[in-house]
Amino acid sequence: SRRTSQQFFAGKSYVTNDFRAESAIAETYGYSLTHIFSPRLKGSFFATVLDSEPITGSFEGHSEVFALTFDYRPFDYTQVTFGASYEEQTSRGSIRGTVLDRWLYFIRLEQQIASRTTLLATIQYEDSLEFTEHLYSVGVRRYF
Repeated sequence: SRRTSQQFFAGKSYVTNDFRAESAIAETYGYSLTHIFSPRLKGSFFATVLDSEPITGSFEGHSEVFALTFDYRPFDYTQVTFGASYEEQTSRGSIRGTVLDRWLYFIRLEQQIASRTTLLATIQYEDSLEFTEHLYSVGVRRYF
């Protein structure tokens, strides 16, 4: 319909590990769904699955990510985004099996304060196997 869109995608990705000299080729499958509830409220769901085979190192495994967001525009130049995501990674070479298991929750405020200038504020909470993190950020974005 005009208010709902969905996408399916599949392909191959080149994946690198940011902390070790490892890389892999991953088969990627995904789905996204976006629905416009009203001119001021939009919701989105996203899911992706990666199966990777190592090129260098032992970066081999399976990854799944699921995310849900809601964008709300209470006023013409204001946007509030609520979101949650879950990510799980397993490694065939790991004794533990599950390498990453985390939930991420956030709320973000974007307020246009002048022409081509936006104020951004974000509160984020991450809960994983290894740690719990609270992130607060405030910034100004200027378009040139």
